[in-house]
Amino acid sequence: MAKFSALKRSRVSNINYDNQQQKLLTNKFKQNVNKIDEIDEIDEIDEIDETDETDETDDFNDVDIGADAGALNEFDETDEFTESNDDYIENNKTVKKQIFEEFIDSDHDENDATLLEIEKKALKVDAKKAKEQFESRAELLEALQRQKKSITTKAKQPKAGGEDEDEDDLIQEKILQHDPRTAAGQDLLDLKSVQTRIRDIVNVLNDFKNLASRGRSRSDYVRQLKQDLSAYYGYSEFMIDLIMDLFPCSESLEFLESNEGARPVTLRVNTLKTRRRELAQSLIQRGVNLDPLGKWTPVGLVVYESSVPIGATPEYLAGHYMLQGAASLLPIISLAPQPNDRILDMCAAPGGKTTHIAAMMKNTGLLVANDSNKDRLKALIANIHRLGCRNTIVTNYDGKKFPEVMGGFDRILCDAPCTGTGVISRDPSVKVRRTQDDFDRCCEIQKTLLLAAIDAIDANSKSIGGGIVVYCTCSISIEENEQVVEYALSKRDIKIIDSGLPEDFGRPGFTKFKEHRFHPTMELARRVYPHTHNMDGFFICKIKKLSNERKDSKQKGKPKQNNQTKKQNQKKKSNNQQPNNNQLNNKQPNANQQPNTKPNTNQPNTNQQPNTKQQPNTKQPNIDEIINNQAINQTQKEREKIDLFNFAFKQITLFFFF
Repeated sequence: MAKFSALKRSRVSNINYDNQQQKLLTNKFKQNVNKIDEIDEIDEIDEIDETDETDETDDFNDVDIGADAGALNEFDETDEFTESNDDYIENNKTVKKQIFEEFIDSDHDENDATLLEIEKKALKVDAKKAKEQFESRAELLEALQRQKKSITTKAKQPKAGGEDEDEDDLIQEKILQHDPRTAAGQDLLDLKSVQTRIRDIVNVLNDFKNLASRGRSRSDYVRQLKQDLSAYYGYSEFMIDLIMDLFPCSESLEFLESNEGARPVTLRVNTLKTRRRELAQSLIQRGVNLDPLGKWTPVGLVVYESSVPIGATPEYLAGHYMLQGAASLLPIISLAPQPNDRILDMCAAPGGKTTHIAAMMKNTGLLVANDSNKDRLKALIANIHRLGCRNTIVTNYDGKKFPEVMGGFDRILCDAPCTGTGVISRDPSVKVRRTQDDFDRCCEIQKTLLLAAIDAIDANSKSIGGGIVVYCTCSISIEENEQVVEYALSKRDIKIIDSGLPEDFGRPGFTKFKEHRFHPTMELARRVYPHTHNMDGFFICKIKKLSNERKDSKQKGKPKQNNQTKKQNQKKKSNNQQPNNNQLNNKQPNANQQPNTKPNTNQPNTNQQPNTKQQPNTKQPNIDEIINNQAINQTQKEREKIDLFNFAFKQITLFFFF
């Protein structure tokens, strides 16, 4: 702006300005300049008041502040900040006058007839900005002045009952003396003091017998620790209670600290189009610094640095890899898809796990990708096309009612929606937004989804290791994980089996938590935490379906069957006890009849043991009937295949046209 005004002055140096207009402009802003002088006079008076207040508050130096005194000593090192602030206040008058001089000069230059219309508009905009800048600075100084006055009056007011001020009030008042603006300095000192207090409390709780002070119980320390953690990391009290119930004090601090940093960028190689070595070479040539993710996965890469956007490279657009978290690879490893399987991904969007399953199936068999949210299907379909998955059908059904649509799957992945307590680093709003109602609502949805997945699976699957349901969430809460699986164990004929992950990978599931007691096989499930594996929090449980019958139907049918069997057994016993009249007549010998001395070959030999397998009254099956039954079974299977193919073809055509 200054360069522009100098250029204009050089252009119109020979023109005589109108004296009347100049007087009008000066009179127009005379009142504003007087306001500046008044504000500066108030600032000088405040500096005098500050010196008087420091004399009155010298007795603070004699107060024993305790553990927070070290924080005050650290804050004394920030005197340079206060000195620069004093210089800023002293130079306010010159700065504001320069602003108004430029403002007056710019308005003065607007009246030049040689200027273009666009130049005049630019000058008006600059003048408006200068005016707003002046007003904002004046409001800031007035607000600071009011804040100082309120603080000093509050400090001078005695407390009721003649009690002395608390240590925290003394510390806060000393902070206000050091920093005139108070906000930045107070926040910095508060965070430092809270951080040191958190570490001290954690050390005390780890060795409570030796380090605890007299008169303070363990619950007092824990209560203070929860308050400090909530204030320092920005969590709600409910979330802090949930985390501290899961972990010890020191480990809960590690968990909270790990959520403050972002997880490393990882990607999964699409084996349908390339190999990991070839992809790594091509990305290294583009300036990407990467390494293999680990020995537990042959398709993972971790990216440290990249000179190009990793989500917009030609390899990404060609479908050679998928940006995917490391923890999301674990459920697919546990599912272990096989070629020619029938697999269902119940909650598929946006398609990271779905495309991983298709790659492990080598584009064979049938993969159904379902999601109840229609808006999320766009990303799912786009990723399926980009990664070249040709064995996938996309559906839009409610997962709770999916067994009514289709069943008989070999494997099902149930990645149920959850509260997201394991991905706080990606969604910090979870710190404050989640409540107990959210957990209760998610638990009900997860229970119904898991039961629907179990009903849609085929217990008699001929696939290698078939009849499997993998239940996983990106949550760390007990309510969404162990309690949901325990509910399914009580409702269906299933069992928990080994997850298939490396032995040292993850932590086992909880078998007992507070008043809850879970099945002993729950320890076969796996829990992954951010502070232990540097990846998102995840829960993985692998379930094997034993039969297609439900436990509740078995329990309802058992007493009826027992009563019927009892009645039948009683009838049989009564029939056996009462001999038949024909048998009695046969046993009585006839006096007129002479005994037959010739051996009867037709009569059975009494010395031989009866063959229980022989059924003389049953008819032997005819060969023609057997052939007809086999043909009928084959035709039924062929019809089922044709119906399934027609259903798949209809779904594909619907998605292509609509």
